[in-house]
Amino acid sequence: MLYRVALVTGLRRGELAALRIGDIDLDSGVVHVQAAYAKNRRRDLVPLHSELIAKLRAHLEGRAADELAFKVPSRHKSAPMLRADLEDAGLRAVDDQGRLIDFHGLRTTFVSDLVRTGAHPKTAQLLARHSTIRLVMDAYARVPDASLREAIERLSA
Repeated sequence: MLYRVALVTGLRRGELAALRIGDIDLDSGVVHVQAAYAKNRRRDLVPLHSELIAKLRAHLEGRAADELAFKVPSRHKSAPMLRADLEDAGLRAVDDQGRLIDFHGLRTTFVSDLVRTGAHPKTAQLLARHSTIRLVMDAYARVPDASLREAIERLSA
């Protein structure tokens, strides 16, 4: 559930580690990111995907509002945990370019998926809670080669 939430909210490891059940409003479908734990030191509302709400409801059922929503290890231990979980799932911990997958890579995947599914760059910026579109597009958005071909084919010859 931790990885699923990270992939569809773009929340950072530290934000997820500090997230309390009371910060998740399943009725409104938002997560309240407390300013003390957000990188930008702002209190933010992060929308939840409608399919994730039901899964979170089951995951959090019967737990106290002040309880941590997830057990997230320290930054140094989260990478080995992710690699072990990837291996257990039969997935590689290194991508095709030899880069080691880490927890922050889930955030990169979140932004890349937004771009891939046609989100406006400003929307991607706001959902990633970044200060500039340039940061989102240059540092986070990954575009597969197939997308380049698809873009060309959509043009009128």
